[in-house]
Amino acid sequence: MESEEYYHQIVELLPSAIFIETDDKVVFANTAAVKLINAQNPDELMEKSFTKYFLPEYMDVYREKSRQVKDLKSSLNMEAKLTPAKSIIIDVELTLVPFNYQGKEAVQVIIDNITERKKMEEEFLRASKLESLALLAGGIAHDFKNILTVVLGNISLARINVDREDRNYSWLNNAEKAILQAKELTEQLQTFAKGGEPVKKVTVVEELLREVVSLSLCGTDVKCELFIPEKLSRVDIDESQISQVFNNLILNAVQAMPGGGTIKIFGENLEAGKKKVEHGIVLPEERYVKISIQDEGEGIEKEHLQKIFDPFFTTKEEGTGLGLTTSYSIIKKHGGQLTLESEIGAGTTFHVYFPVYHGTGDVEPKDEEKLLKGSGRILIMDDDESIRNVLSNMLSYLGYRVVSSQNGEEALEIFSEAHHNGNPFDAVIMDLTVPGGMGGGKLIKRLMEIDPDVKGIVSSGYSNISVMANHEKYGFKGVVHKPYHMEELSRAVFEVIHG
Repeated sequence: MESEEYYHQIVELLPSAIFIETDDKVVFANTAAVKLINAQNPDELMEKSFTKYFLPEYMDVYREKSRQVKDLKSSLNMEAKLTPAKSIIIDVELTLVPFNYQGKEAVQVIIDNITERKKMEEEFLRASKLESLALLAGGIAHDFKNILTVVLGNISLARINVDREDRNYSWLNNAEKAILQAKELTEQLQTFAKGGEPVKKVTVVEELLREVVSLSLCGTDVKCELFIPEKLSRVDIDESQISQVFNNLILNAVQAMPGGGTIKIFGENLEAGKKKVEHGIVLPEERYVKISIQDEGEGIEKEHLQKIFDPFFTTKEEGTGLGLTTSYSIIKKHGGQLTLESEIGAGTTFHVYFPVYHGTGDVEPKDEEKLLKGSGRILIMDDDESIRNVLSNMLSYLGYRVVSSQNGEEALEIFSEAHHNGNPFDAVIMDLTVPGGMGGGKLIKRLMEIDPDVKGIVSSGYSNISVMANHEKYGFKGVVHKPYHMEELSRAVFEVIHG
């Protein structure tokens, strides 16, 4: 009895949960074991089989392991999932040890909660998968955008040569819009895979919201009500990326209401003091614009809430599990927060927090895009012949004289010769990456050695490279994101040469 009492004292000091079973019934459990399964006291476990706390698929495995321990007189290990309480599942590692308890053959089970370790392992595996996906997505998206650039450029050329009253104009215009939608989808994949650098500008969120709502709810039986205060603060955001976020959240709300309903969107200026806790997140001291998107759906199960932003997690049969993950990544990249609250039968509300813009810059007006023609000599550099051809045609239509090159080395030679002959180029449009050759990043530095005032315009299908978000820092005077239509190209070139 003294040895048994000593054993009890020792195991009570251990952090691991320990219990002893004889004849498939618990005869002893330490305090850690009681705590692990959320029991009030050891008596709740006594004379009951511990298998009641296992998920069904682990019960027979545990019984077989227990039998083997007794037969082989040797310890065995296993991992399992326990349900200590409703809607709670934990990962555990069990060590089963042959034991003698009060003269009876028994099994001592030592349990360690490895839930956090499992989460870390899953995060590591997820990160590895995402890294592989990032490499694949980046290459595919870049090549796809090159193709879209050629298609969009040719359609733009065709459209501007057709009278607005001609039905062909409408068809070409619709084709352009479809290509730009394809561009946005490609950028969403890039953002998800690599967390693309935001290209920010001062924005009024309400205007952006109204545009996204109009497009997102088109063709649905869901209506939307906006409750936005008149003096909602301005924010500094990438409009394209934040449009993706709003679109994802609104479509999520639409899918939550298959029978139709109303989405309510609220806006408010929020002052976070020293630190403010809202909906499970801690907001650093800052002023925020808070946007809340509320649906009337059935809500989200409690056990799913912690996984809702995980890559590939979805409760929809045809869902990809990328939309909310992408949104979370984008908002984090903007220095903001994204969270939610949900209750079964009472709907779901997503909350987006943007840091308030404190600068003095004005919001850029959204005028109707116009075709800006100009004059001058332009050197273009791109390894894709189809892009060189369509870009040359577009620039020629806009009034410029064009010389093309397929890599940085060739462009450098042409630029240098023209400069020394007193016939310099007014601008150089260069692709950022050239496989096996000099790309725009290196080329601009070499050109600046020849002419410090060179007007370089960087062009790329990679939206996740910092030079595309901060082109001036790298010596460029302008930027065009592939694919681009005539108006966009004309504005970028005109501002650099004539602005």
